Amino acid sequence: MVFLLLLLLIIGNISAHAQPLRQVQIVPTSLPDQPLRSLIEDAVRERGGDLERQHLHLVLAFSTGHYRSDPLGAEAAREMAWRLSSGLLTPGDRISVYAWEMQVYDAPTPSPRLVSQEDLQAATPIRDLFPKSTQPSSEGGHDTEEAIVEIRRRLGETYSDAVVVLLTNSAQSQGPVGRQAATLGATHPTYLAVLEEFDRLGASSATLASAQLAYTIRRPDGSTAERSLDAVVLIPRAFSGAEIAGRTRSEPAQTAQTPPQGSGSGSPLPLLLLAALAAAVGYWVYRSLAGGKATGAAPWVLRVEGDGFEIPGGPISVALQGEPVGKEVLALSGPRYAEGSARALPESAGRLPPVLLARFTRSGRGVRVSAGGALRLYVDGTLYLGGYELARGATTRVRIQGEVEVDAVLGPQPVEVGLRVGLSA
Repeated sequence: MVFLLLLLLIIGNISAHAQPLRQVQIVPTSLPDQPLRSLIEDAVRERGGDLERQHLHLVLAFSTGHYRSDPLGAEAAREMAWRLSSGLLTPGDRISVYAWEMQVYDAPTPSPRLVSQEDLQAATPIRDLFPKSTQPSSEGGHDTEEAIVEIRRRLGETYSDAVVVLLTNSAQSQGPVGRQAATLGATHPTYLAVLEEFDRLGASSATLASAQLAYTIRRPDGSTAERSLDAVVLIPRAFSGAEIAGRTRSEPAQTAQTPPQGSGSGSPLPLLLLAALAAAVGYWVYRSLAGGKATGAAPWVLRVEGDGFEIPGGPISVALQGEPVGKEVLALSGPRYAEGSARALPESAGRLPPVLLARFTRSGRGVRVSAGGALRLYVDGTLYLGGYELARGATTRVRIQGEVEVDAVLGPQPVEVGLRVGLSA
């Protein structure tokens, strides 16, 4: 009996390692999200600002000359930019995005975008601004000082609340490989003029970065390696931002006090209360006459089907009517997962360990799907570390994959499952 058990364990271990990762991947849990934010908050405070009580204009710039040869570096830059944005920004802030190589060649935000609560909840409006490819006819290389000068020019006269963050494979300017190309240089008068208004935060490495952001990659053979990208941060020498009305940055936007409307001497509160009461009574009568069922727009329904396998009992359907933003409406797991109220996928879905696979969360636009734990979520071959916002009226094929370790003897086990998910109305 013992011999048979050992034999099964050995066979399982061989099988687990017989399906290596198809490509090099970023380890999502290795991506930092706090050091850059802390660096910015401290630097603003030292220059007379208070981000807890003042709005800011976050200016993100991506050097893209290496994107073709280093897609993981590009992916890491976009993910770190989103983590910084979602952790730092609050409704009422502004954001601008630029892409540069030897010059700034793209501005996905021709004018600063005013950040809303929906932007931060849905994520995609901001994430979609981040460049995903090189400059057309790119020869590579990047000129950091030239980009700083051009971004400062585009900021115009209103720059006192601007926090500029450039993300690149190396903060040090470098021309295209194999070709002579002059860079602006750190002693050029136009660059030095910018430094009279902005402080470029102290270099932390030989590459002249303000911060080096480390992350881990995993190779197809399971081994890991450490990598990093450089961040260059510039803060106005005298920071001054508009006041955050009625709250602080760390307080949710919905707790902000609404300023009184109109200029009349009487308070509108009694009329508002009366209108609310009338609406409530009308809705109660409407629901009663309709037999308890609203006959207006149909409730949103989340529908989940297996991709290549059948879910016992048919597709999973979840009505979203009345579910608050941020609430988890569905969780999926492998068989025999014992934590929480996740619904387990059947054995026919493949060789799945007992771990959390996916979460579906009510968002401002509908539903957001994200991978569980350290697994990764792909849509049409694109990795979405921060989750994916489902489009209403469409069916989306998502793939969840990675590897997890649930048994020290078996070691890491590969996970891969496909789903067809849709959000109807």
